[in-house]
Amino acid sequence: CIRDRYMGTPTTCARSSRRSKTSTHSLHFHRQMVTVVASAKARLFTAAQDGTVAAWNLSDNKREVEWYGCDHEGSVVTLDCNRKLDIVATGAEDGSVALRIIATGKLLKKIYIDEELIKKRYVMSKVRLSPQGYVLTILRAQINTENDYFLVHSINGEKICEKEAQGKVNCVVMDPQGYQFIAGGTSFYLFDLLTLEFVDLKGESLIEGDKKALDKLNQEITAMEVLNTDKRQRLIIGLRSGSILGYQKKSRFNALEAVFIS
Repeated sequence: CIRDRYMGTPTTCARSSRRSKTSTHSLHFHRQMVTVVASAKARLFTAAQDGTVAAWNLSDNKREVEWYGCDHEGSVVTLDCNRKLDIVATGAEDGSVALRIIATGKLLKKIYIDEELIKKRYVMSKVRLSPQGYVLTILRAQINTENDYFLVHSINGEKICEKEAQGKVNCVVMDPQGYQFIAGGTSFYLFDLLTLEFVDLKGESLIEGDKKALDKLNQEITAMEVLNTDKRQRLIIGLRSGSILGYQKKSRFNALEAVFIS
């Protein structure tokens, strides 16, 4: 449903650059600040401070909204999409996670954070979808000395497990081939998605490489991404110090080999 306070029709405009012979397109839809964006093939997903979510069709030079909705009573702070599941997920400050069908925009499910966690001053931080059909929600503890919090639900809304994290979680990568994910922040752990049991990836028995690379992992991790290059998966890690680490994935994420360091 669309809240009454949202009014207006999405529009686009384009301007050409004679020098580069390219066009720059401006997309106009949200009435408040855009907070997150994500993409899946020719679709662009945007969400804003007013709780609105929109899917744009960018194929064949089109710049039009395919569908839009307003599923939250607060600012959308995180968005993820998974083409295999055909689902886009959004999480907002009001403590809700909304799941929509990518192709049609139909609202599939809405998941709410427990009131007890909100009372403990946890707020929405990140939502991630696994290809196996699970929703990982990460809550940020507003008190700096406290740990963040993990929740795992099925796409039908059933709670699978929950657990307090080890420190602050700044970034997460899902294993596309298994029921695992890596959480990086003030710690660096590999988690089982269905139990939230974890192993410490800073242990030398799990990560191969020189001691310098291992020592750098004692710093706070601020960004992570999985890159597919030459049929190999590499985990790229950014640190607060400005260093970048690269690890080559072997069979699974619990077997990483350092390949470069900067």
